[in-house]
Amino acid sequence: MMAPPSWALRFLRWFCREDLIEEIEGDLYELFQDRMELDGLHHARRSFVWNVLRSFRLSTIRKINFYPMHLKSNFKLAGRHLVRDGMFSLIKIGGFALGVAACILIGLFVRYELSYDQHHPTKEEIYRIYGRFIADDGQVQAGIHFPMPLGTTIADEVSGIDAVGRVLRLGDRLFRSSASTQNIFEEQFAYIDQEIIDIFNWPFKYGDPKTALINPNTIILSEASADKHFPGRDPVGQTVIMDDREDQPLTVTGVLESAAGPSHLPYRFYISLRDQERWLNESIDWLSHNYFTYLKVPSSSDIQNVREQVLDIFVENMFPNWSRAQNKSIESIIQSTDLQLQPVEDIYLHSTELSYDRMPRSDIRVIWLFSAIALFILVIAIINFVNLATAKSLQRAREVGLRKVLGSVRQQLIGQFLIESFLFSLISVLLGVLLAWIAMPWFNELAGRNLRFPWQSWWLLPAILGGIAGVGLLAGLYPAFYLSRFKPMNVIRGLEVGRTKMSGLRSMLVIFQFMASIVLLIATFVIDRQMNYILNKSIGYDRDQIMVIEGTQTLTEIDPFADRLTQLAGISGVSVGGYIPVTGGNRNGNTFNIVGHPELKTAAQIWVVDHAYGDVLGLEMLDGRYFNEAIQGDSNALIINESMAKALNLDEPLGAEITNGFLDPWRVVGVVKDFHFASFEYEIGPLCLRLGFSNNRMMVKLGQEDVASMVSAVRREWELVSPNQSLRYTFLDENFARMFARVQQQKGMVRAFAFFAIIVACLGLFGLATYTTDQRSKEIGTRKVLGASSASIFKLLTGSFLRLVIIAFIIAAPLGWWLMKKWLEDYSYRIEMTWDILLYAGLLSILIVLMSISYQTLRATLEHPVKALRQG
Repeated sequence: MMAPPSWALRFLRWFCREDLIEEIEGDLYELFQDRMELDGLHHARRSFVWNVLRSFRLSTIRKINFYPMHLKSNFKLAGRHLVRDGMFSLIKIGGFALGVAACILIGLFVRYELSYDQHHPTKEEIYRIYGRFIADDGQVQAGIHFPMPLGTTIADEVSGIDAVGRVLRLGDRLFRSSASTQNIFEEQFAYIDQEIIDIFNWPFKYGDPKTALINPNTIILSEASADKHFPGRDPVGQTVIMDDREDQPLTVTGVLESAAGPSHLPYRFYISLRDQERWLNESIDWLSHNYFTYLKVPSSSDIQNVREQVLDIFVENMFPNWSRAQNKSIESIIQSTDLQLQPVEDIYLHSTELSYDRMPRSDIRVIWLFSAIALFILVIAIINFVNLATAKSLQRAREVGLRKVLGSVRQQLIGQFLIESFLFSLISVLLGVLLAWIAMPWFNELAGRNLRFPWQSWWLLPAILGGIAGVGLLAGLYPAFYLSRFKPMNVIRGLEVGRTKMSGLRSMLVIFQFMASIVLLIATFVIDRQMNYILNKSIGYDRDQIMVIEGTQTLTEIDPFADRLTQLAGISGVSVGGYIPVTGGNRNGNTFNIVGHPELKTAAQIWVVDHAYGDVLGLEMLDGRYFNEAIQGDSNALIINESMAKALNLDEPLGAEITNGFLDPWRVVGVVKDFHFASFEYEIGPLCLRLGFSNNRMMVKLGQEDVASMVSAVRREWELVSPNQSLRYTFLDENFARMFARVQQQKGMVRAFAFFAIIVACLGLFGLATYTTDQRSKEIGTRKVLGASSASIFKLLTGSFLRLVIIAFIIAAPLGWWLMKKWLEDYSYRIEMTWDILLYAGLLSILIVLMSISYQTLRATLEHPVKALRQG
């Protein structure tokens, strides 16, 4: 058809002034014909639409009679309808308010997650070196730990950068001012270069940021830490003691201001790296990987060129070592290495491949998930409004007909219905804001965050006003245009109310509501099962009744203390060592191969343990033996797990000699059954144990009897050897559960907001059921007079709603199944998706529907037919 788009013409005739429409429409037709001759029909139609949109100006728009008098009467009418339709108004406002509250809570959570590292003044110029290494089996190993000399070499050899700095995580330490004798356990210590301050441009409350860490043995504190240890005063120049090392005092040279936003660097105490070496010649040691390295690259530099220069340093200084350790050519190392300069803005949400960095991080997919949930809930609330507004169209149609007969034009009616919508939106949004503020403490506990309601933020008021306008427009636009188009004579005669067409639309909207709700139900069931599977799965070691004592590195007589604990009643074993199989334990990775067979190699963790480690954890030996104090040669012995034996292709591992290419080889004396030492998102990897000294933790195996009294006994022994340091301990099973805290939080949030969505959907369904039974009261009375049973009436009223839910389930089941299959792929150890999950979700949704509509349907079913006929 050689004509412009009909919808564009209708839009033009709707908004354009009557005295201008003929002229403008004629000009646009002429332009359409000319464009069609030059460029064809497709371009002419697109140009016509653009010209119509350009014509939408203040000078061409019809005047809508929104005089103050009309506004006043419109608000009066809106208020009367709100009061007269009490229950419907309550459902509309309640659904909207719940939807708005859920959206606000999720929005604040998403905003917080997206705000990580956004407050740095030069965030666009800050990068972290990030390596992805593809193993021979195709698995990706990502890492951000690199040798100490990498930073200084980059500073000397790489052009196009402003600064390079290193960070070394120290973890948790004992801390006190030199004037105090009482040690206090503090978290989040790190060594950093002075250049890190320059790169991130941290603001200082006290001290000089340009010189704070240029000297050795200096430290800067976070504002909260300074207030804790030096309340109400400037601590610059004061000395502090870490880990009770009075021979190595640190001088406070600065206090950081509280950060303007969250950061992936969680530290609270920063110690100068100047002249620091944890062992001899660490500053030239290219074999040990412990440091995070950051670059500041000005926008004028070519980031790809900088990356290539850094890669050249890897090729020259690191890849030869990797080549020897892995028995691979340097060319193959280069091909299997993906070296990246990761923007600081991406670190928090785009580092899911890392497993041992111990940095706070999330996943961008979580942001998309909860954003979609918020959108679903808001859409469901809007659907409720549209459904209930159009459901009452018969009553409002008579009003529209009478007002048109009395002279009201369509624009006035549209204005009336939009004002009603904005009034509902105003009340709902304000109530939703109040509900969100009340629910904030609960939400913080659920999400594991410390969010605050942004009452003082400049954007809050515009956001509320925008929400009122946006929600009011979205929810009211269609009902306004639909109700205002009724022809007055047809309405008065009862010939046109659009019942069939609108009932079809309402059905589709109800289907969408319950489709979204059923998907959330499926997600809740799957996440619940996966978490129960993780927390109850056999993990290969005994995590119950094991007390983990922290900070034991400060004890001068740790072995005698351990011996005294083993003599206490109820304690069956004590192991000294920092390598525990949960998040927070020490970690150390190397590449290993069989001596004489460099082609048989694997990356593995190597842990330093003592003779009691296996007994305390209850590790199961599959072959060989555990370390024996009576055998002197065990200082060179090694115990490997099943995964390492398989990775090295060792059918008979006992006696095999294994090396990492740098130290003397170890001899395998035993094979331990695989046990989980990382999150279930990762498969159990190769692991080996060797005898050694690692003294920052102690595991104490308690009996099943009176745990409290045993802990008290341990505390008394501790106070004898460390009177200036309070006993700090956890239990291994608690640490294990904390490994999955993030997923537990996600489970709780999905469950909570699935409940929100279902409640909002049920409110709408309750309103529709009420409307349906009221409209069909005369029909129900007639059927009962003619002999229909109560059961048949109940089936009649509930059948239509149940059909819609079944259709929603048919759509939601495969969608929810696919989404949760994708989610489970992140876990190496996971449940199997089974059909009963869909069955439970379907049955629960049907039960929810019946509960939502049963009151109204039962009331209509049990009502006396004479009363129903009189009311009808």
